[in-house]
Amino acid sequence: MFSIVLPATGEHAWDITEGWVNALQELGLLNRVIRPRAEWGAASPNIDDGLLDYLREEPKDYLILLGIDWHSQPLHQGEIYRLLCERSRMNIGVIWEDYNIKPELLGGLRGIMLQAWNMASKTADTFITNHESNARLLQADDHGITIDYVGFGVDITRLAPIRESYSTKKQLIWFSGKTDAWSESADGGPYALRRSIIRTLEHEFSQIQIQTGVLTTNDYLHSLCSHSICLNLPSFSLSPTLRNYEALAAGSLLVTWQGEDSQASQEIESFPNALLYNPYDLDNIVQACKKALTMPAEEYRLRTTRGSLVANYKISHSARIASIIDILSHKYWRRYTSTEAKPRMPSQVIPLVIDMVFLQVARNGIAYVWDSIIRTYIRIHGAKSIVLLDRSGNLASDYGCTAIKVPPFDWESDPRQAGQQVDNILAEHGISDFVFASTYYTTSEQNKTLQIVHDMIPEILGGTEPVWLHKQYSLERSDLLICISRATHRDLIGYLPMTANKAIVLRNGIPLAHMSETSHQTTSKNECRKIASAKSDFSILYIGGRYGWQGYKNAAVLFKAFKDLLQAVGNSVNMKLVMVSHYPDLEPEAQILARDLPIVHLSASDSELTDIKKACDCIVYPSAIEGFGLPILEGLYAGTGVLASDITPHREAGLGYWNEIRYFPAFDSKGLLKALLECFESRNESLDTAGLRDRQSRLRQLSVKRWEDIVATLHEMTHNDCPTTSKSSTSSETYIQSARLGFEYKRNTLAGQIRESWSDNKEASINI
Repeated sequence: MFSIVLPATGEHAWDITEGWVNALQELGLLNRVIRPRAEWGAASPNIDDGLLDYLREEPKDYLILLGIDWHSQPLHQGEIYRLLCERSRMNIGVIWEDYNIKPELLGGLRGIMLQAWNMASKTADTFITNHESNARLLQADDHGITIDYVGFGVDITRLAPIRESYSTKKQLIWFSGKTDAWSESADGGPYALRRSIIRTLEHEFSQIQIQTGVLTTNDYLHSLCSHSICLNLPSFSLSPTLRNYEALAAGSLLVTWQGEDSQASQEIESFPNALLYNPYDLDNIVQACKKALTMPAEEYRLRTTRGSLVANYKISHSARIASIIDILSHKYWRRYTSTEAKPRMPSQVIPLVIDMVFLQVARNGIAYVWDSIIRTYIRIHGAKSIVLLDRSGNLASDYGCTAIKVPPFDWESDPRQAGQQVDNILAEHGISDFVFASTYYTTSEQNKTLQIVHDMIPEILGGTEPVWLHKQYSLERSDLLICISRATHRDLIGYLPMTANKAIVLRNGIPLAHMSETSHQTTSKNECRKIASAKSDFSILYIGGRYGWQGYKNAAVLFKAFKDLLQAVGNSVNMKLVMVSHYPDLEPEAQILARDLPIVHLSASDSELTDIKKACDCIVYPSAIEGFGLPILEGLYAGTGVLASDITPHREAGLGYWNEIRYFPAFDSKGLLKALLECFESRNESLDTAGLRDRQSRLRQLSVKRWEDIVATLHEMTHNDCPTTSKSSTSSETYIQSARLGFEYKRNTLAGQIRESWSDNKEASINI
C-alpha cells in the first residue's frame, strides 16, 4: 500500500497533485493522504497534517513524497526530516523541477535549487523525475540513490468531464504562458524564444489567441478543452512540461516542440493528436500550425478522439503509478529460492481446479502463462493444492499434482449444462469443495469461479462463434476476473460495465521455464540446418500466426515493410525474414503479400527458438490489437532488438523499457521500414554481456513477482468467502464512461483498418 505526502507550498502544486490521490484510490492502493502546508522559505510547515505522528509510528507502506526537492523545502529540517531520512528505503521522492537549465537564465536561483535537491536527496533512495536529463545530471552527484524517468501524469478524472462538455471547439491556436523578459536585455531571458515564435505566428495567422495573464485552474482547463489547437512553446529548456500532456488528454490538437529528452519526445510523437516542430526553425513552426488549421474535419476528429482515449492508458496518473510500481519491483523484489519456498498447506486443503481447455486450441502463449502460474502455485502451496482438468492429453509438464482426464470441450454445448458437467465430473472424483479457474471459457455452476481474461479481441471485432458466447457467459458468471493488462481491463469494462466491481489487473511475466539460456534439448540436424540458413547479413524474426482471427496479427504491415527494405538496401545485402509458428504453412490471406520474399518458415521447440532468437537481429511484433504482448518481454530477455506496433498493450508490456524498444504506428509500413532501417544500421551495437545479464536479472525478478501476485490472488479465492478486488479494480463512473467510449471507438474503426492493412495496395492512414 501507499501513503502520499502532497507538496507543502504552492497553490498550483496542491491542485495538480490531487490527481495522484484519485489514481491511488481508483487502483485500490491508497492508505493515507497527508497535506502539509507551509510558506515559501519557512523553517517548518504551518500545518504538518499528522505527518510527524505518522512517521513516529514507523509505517510499513511506501510513502510518495511529491515535490520533495522544491515545493516541500520546509520539510528539509527538524524531526520530520530526520525520520524521513531514517526510513528512506520506503520513500519514493518525486522531482518536478528541471535542473538542466543554463545558469545564466536563473542566476542565483540555480544554486538555491541545487541546495534544495541536496537536502531532498537524503529523504529517499528511489526518486522519480519527470525530466530525463535529471536522471543523468543529479545521479552524477553520487548520493547513493537511483533516479528513474517517468513522464508527467494527467488527472483524467478532473479533465474528462470538461473535455466531454465541448462538442464543438473554437477554431483557434491557443497559447497560455509567460512571455516577460528575465534579464537585463529586453530581448533576452528564458522566454526570448517564445516571444520570437509568437511574433512570427501572429504575423502569419489571424486565428491565434495568446494569453499571458494568470488563469484560475478552472479557467485554464476550460480554455484548454475549448480550443481546437493548443500551442506549447519552449520555456527554460526543451524538456517536457505538464501542459503537453494535458493538451493531449484534453482532446485537442497539440502543436509542440521536438524536445531534447528522447523518451518524452517519442511518447508525445506517438500520439495521433500531436504535431511536433523544430523550435529553432520558424518556417517549420509556421508549417506545423498551418497543417493543424487546415486539417480535414474527419481526420481531426479521429486524431483527437483517439488521442484523448490513448491518454487514459499512457499518461494518466494510474498509468504513471503502474510504471513506478514496476520500478519498485525491479529494485526491491527478491525472488524466492528453492530452499525458501516451503509449501504452506492449510489443515483442510481446498483445491484450485484449473481447466486446461485452452490446450485444445494450441500450445500458445496462454499455455505458457498457465504453466508459469501452475509451477509457482505448486512451489508455494504444494502439489495437493491443485487439480488439473486435462482435455487434450497435451499437458506442458508432469506437475506431480492430480490431473483428471476429461472429454474435449464441446463449444456447441449450453454454457450452464457445460458448467454442471464440470461439477459432476469432479464430484465423481470426490471433489466437491473447490475454486474453479479457467481462461477459454468454462465455468462451474456451483462453486466460486474465476477467469483470466487475456484480451477482448473477438468482442471488439464482432465475434459471434459459439466459443465467444461461452466467453460472454463466463464473464457474467465468474466471481473474479483477472485481466492481464490495464488495456484488457478497460476493454472488458467498456464491453461489460457490470464487471467493473469484480475485475482486477495482474500483469503477465515471462514464462521463465521456457526461456532457456541454452538449448536443453537435442536439436535435430535438419532443424539446425534450417536455423543456420536463416542467419544472414540481417535476419528478422516473427513468432506466431501471421493472420490471426480476422487478421488482427497484422503481419501484412511486416510483409510490405520487408519488401520495401529489400529495395532500399539493394541486392548486395543478404536478408531473411524468419517466421516461427506451430503451423509453418502461410495462411491463405498472407500468401499474396509474402510472394517472392526471402522467408524461412520454421516450427521450433522452446530451446530451438532460443537459438533462433540469438541468430536473428530483431523481433517484429506488429499486431493491430492484443491483450498484452509477451514476445516483447521475451525479445528484451533474449537481447534481440524489439520492434512493436505502438498500441497501448504493447506500451504496457514494455513499461520501464520504452527506450529499448522501437515502436511504429500499427498500420504504417513506412514507419516500420524506418524502424527496420535503424535496426539494420545499428545491428552490430548489441548489449554488452554485463548489460544483458542485468536486464535478464531484472526481468526474472519482475516475472517471479508477477506470477506470485497472481498465485496469491488465486490462493485467496480458495480461503475467503469473497475475493478481494480492491487491488486494482476501478469502478468510478468516469472510468467506466471513458472505457465505454474507448471500446466503441475501437469497435467502429479497428475492423476496417485491419481489412485495409491486409489489402495488397492500401494502408490505413490513422494510427490507432
